[in-house]
Amino acid sequence: MTRFHSVAALLLFLPLTGCAQAPAVDLAAEEQAVMAAGDSVAAAEMARDIDGALAFWADDAVLHLEGASPIVGKDGIRSVYETLFGDTTMVAFSTERSAMELASGGGLAFEHGVNRFQVKGPDGPTEALGKYLLVWRKQADGWRIAALAATNDTPPAGM
Repeated sequence: MTRFHSVAALLLFLPLTGCAQAPAVDLAAEEQAVMAAGDSVAAAEMARDIDGALAFWADDAVLHLEGASPIVGKDGIRSVYETLFGDTTMVAFSTERSAMELASGGGLAFEHGVNRFQVKGPDGPTEALGKYLLVWRKQADGWRIAALAATNDTPPAGM
């Protein structure tokens, strides 16, 4: 093959390499994976398992809590969990997902829902209702929490 033919073949082939598409993302499978991760972190939180819950947070995650500065990274988030789970007035904690949506590229998802805290009060347990918005990011090691914002709608007395 002459030099001209080699260059011509290369010029014909190069545009074809740009046409290759990324493999299709199985959005249904990714949605199930995100929901499973969400269920697992919620179970760890309800069991007050700090290490189990932290396993689902990205190293650079950001936590926004009502009335507080942003908390960045797992060390700060660990401190929040230690305070929350160390509170002897807290009787129960739960979350309920209202909706979850996966981005079309399959690398990000968000969910929102309701959180509930029951705390001991002078006349028995009282409940605090709130809401949350959670952003998930797909990483090499699975789906991880990239950001969480949570607020209280009805804080109980003493909380």
